[in-house]
Amino acid sequence: MDKLTNRLDVFSGILHPSLQPLVTISARYDLMHDWPKTWPDNERPGVYVLLNEREEILYIGKSGVCIGSRLNAHFHYGPNRECVPYSAELSSVRFIWTIGFPKDKWFLSTALEEYLIAELDPDLNKIGRIT
Repeated sequence: MDKLTNRLDVFSGILHPSLQPLVTISARYDLMHDWPKTWPDNERPGVYVLLNEREEILYIGKSGVCIGSRLNAHFHYGPNRECVPYSAELSSVRFIWTIGFPKDKWFLSTALEEYLIAELDPDLNKIGRIT
């Protein structure tokens, strides 16, 4: 979490002062205990961060429209109503953090996602990336 909050502080610092208060992280969403509660920042554009049980960042993604729809593309109900990832690569995800933006500031999602991926280099964001 420290790496992420540090990078969010740096990103916020390069924004126009009127945009800086928009860069805030949600409460941690625990797929084992919070599911099936609504995703944090569900109806907002923004960035989501997927972490394993040790809170290591595995993947960073974004939605320019609605974080909840994007997360629903990654996770669904299992046979016992538990949270199940659609992809085997996401089987070790335990926690999610989100950074939501107002709908008219959706463009910050792309900038923040690119910045965090470049700075934090999550393993699952390397798939398909040319180095």
